[in-house]
Amino acid sequence: MERPYQAFSLLAKSGRLDDAIALAESTPSVTITDELADLVTPQKKVDGESALEEERRKAITCRVAKLCKSRGAYHLACKKYAQARSIHWSPYDPVGVVNADP
Repeated sequence: MERPYQAFSLLAKSGRLDDAIALAESTPSVTITDELADLVTPQKKVDGESALEEERRKAITCRVAKLCKSRGAYHLACKKYAQARSIHWSPYDPVGVVNADP
């Protein structure tokens, strides 16, 4: 039970995010924690990123959100869906998260 968790962590830390997420999807014994979800979520660049990089970041973040949702970590899924949405929301946003005013 410990080995898939260690493999997941090592893959994520080495930057192989797709492989880490695939391992977690195929291994139900890997518990997704807040730390692990953040580890496999690519960070948004401050100076801007190309459209391709932004789409890849969104796709990976949505994949992590779906994984969290399937494992019952709904609070993490909401957090990841919110991170994946664009700053300028539109009704055609593929993530489907609406900006809410407090």
